[in-house]
Amino acid sequence: MLKKIGGFFSSRTFYIVFSLLVSVALWIYVEYEVNTDATNVVSGIPVEFLNAELVPDRNLVITSVSDETVTLSFTGRRNAVSQLNNANVKVTVDLSQITGVGRSMLKYTVVYSAGVNAKDFAIDGQSADYIALNVENRMETTKPVSGKYSGNIAAEGYQAEPMEFQPSAITVYGPPDSVSKIDSILVTVMRENLTKTLVEELPFTLLDKDGAVIDPEGLTFSEQLVTATVPIKMVREVPLTVNLAEGAGANDRNTICTVNPSAITLSGEAADMQINYILLGTIDLTGFETSLTETFPIIIPNELKNLTGLTDATVTVKITGLESRQLPVLNIQSVNVPDGCEAVPVTQYLDVTIRGKPDDLERLQSSNIRVEADLSELGSAGGTYTVPAHVYVDGDFGDIGAIGQYRVSVLLSEAGADTEPEQNGT
Repeated sequence: MLKKIGGFFSSRTFYIVFSLLVSVALWIYVEYEVNTDATNVVSGIPVEFLNAELVPDRNLVITSVSDETVTLSFTGRRNAVSQLNNANVKVTVDLSQITGVGRSMLKYTVVYSAGVNAKDFAIDGQSADYIALNVENRMETTKPVSGKYSGNIAAEGYQAEPMEFQPSAITVYGPPDSVSKIDSILVTVMRENLTKTLVEELPFTLLDKDGAVIDPEGLTFSEQLVTATVPIKMVREVPLTVNLAEGAGANDRNTICTVNPSAITLSGEAADMQINYILLGTIDLTGFETSLTETFPIIIPNELKNLTGLTDATVTVKITGLESRQLPVLNIQSVNVPDGCEAVPVTQYLDVTIRGKPDDLERLQSSNIRVEADLSELGSAGGTYTVPAHVYVDGDFGDIGAIGQYRVSVLLSEAGADTEPEQNGT
């Protein structure tokens, strides 16, 4: 018998049964002796506000809150309350209860995360029974956005143009005491040595009338950031010039040409600034005797900006070392006569001014000068017409020529018709 009993206690079945009995005994001990009621005080439990969007919809603003967090005391089974903390417990306040200005005392609701069974414990203490809020009428103001640069924003040879903002104005909402102090909204751009246009989202600062910064606490805004565009333009000084059409002995070697101003300062995109000069126009050196002063408009490409601001330039031309002489000319001919027509000069005498070096002019005679009336623009209709005339000097007289413009009258008729000029003259 003893042998059988000893064999039972050393068998595998005994050890299994013994282990189960020990486990049950330990569970009973923990459940009824160790896991007694306990208390857990949880602090820093966040207060979450629900339906906050209804407050501004009612044209109200909350200016102060008594508690952002609360402390709660929980009592219950030790294993239940010990798991509670400010990560799985929060309190909520429904702001839809606020309907007017003044001090509102709102009750809060305790909310637990998933996995926490509220039936296992009870709340036996709290730091606050209500959340107190101060409510005022909401005021709003809209101010334009302005900007300033900090540092040398543009690189050498470049210029920063006035900033542009999107949006160009910000609406601020909040308590009257705070909103009424706002005088301006400022964006500060902190960049250096830029060579191209900058576009960047930036925060803004509220300033009062004295330029002091206003704390934005308790204020809300129509926009949180402003898109600032800083146009960066290349800046160059570009000379002004004119073309000189040589003639009648005048050329770039005996002509002095001055332009006032001699240059202007332009700004624009780098790709558009690849110009070496601005051409004002052309001056015909055969159009005057020795000097000319003429004003030209300064015309620049549309994509560039004239920083100098001047819109006209004065050009003075002086011809040196030449003289002029007036001679009567009788040799007047017609050229480019229309087919089937013949032309007879009405103008048979013309005074012509010739310019050149004194020695060449001394040898010149009226017989060396020829005037051609150009009929190329006439049709075949008969009649008397005044047409442009070109003056030519025949012979070797150096670099001389006529100055000024000339016109003569001619009588155009059908070929073979008997026509005679009715009068002489220019």
